[in-house]
Amino acid sequence: LAGNVGRILGVDRGTVTMHQNVAMATEAMVSCFDITPERNKIVYTDLNFPSVMYLYEGLARRGAEIVRVPGDEEGITVDLDRLLSAIDERTLLVPVSHVLFRSAVVQDAKAIADRCREVGAFLILDVYQSFGSFPLKLKEWGVPAAVGGILKYGLGGPGNCFLYVDPDVQEEMGLPPQFT
Repeated sequence: LAGNVGRILGVDRGTVTMHQNVAMATEAMVSCFDITPERNKIVYTDLNFPSVMYLYEGLARRGAEIVRVPGDEEGITVDLDRLLSAIDERTLLVPVSHVLFRSAVVQDAKAIADRCREVGAFLILDVYQSFGSFPLKLKEWGVPAAVGGILKYGLGGPGNCFLYVDPDVQEEMGLPPQFT
């Protein structure tokens, strides 16, 4: 199953693992990071899926500075320039949704990935709402990690969530091969 998920994500075989749910997959990735005073910002939008935001907000107790980029008044979209400008050299993590669950607006994953690389932040792209609905090119876009599930548009059953981690990132972080 993980191999088929990887093909749909546009990533190399062997870079996807299956998990019980997105929160567990996200926690597996987040546990690899140290929050330091020099790099403690976690930047996401207030239009992310709520259950995952709770996980990140809990990191404030460990010294994280949570920066929620607001959506527009209607709750439909987030200004890309506002999001990109919030990501700076102090940003550790940028966990954002590729497609906003409330409105189906598609965020520019490549632009976000480019900005994260530029300042040394780590992008965790939530592709739950986009998986199976249109082509994904995570490797081409430079996305280092993604979480999602196949329940919705992948027509899979419960518990079919996944974590993708770029193999170069796995090596840089010293993750064991069984991590993915």
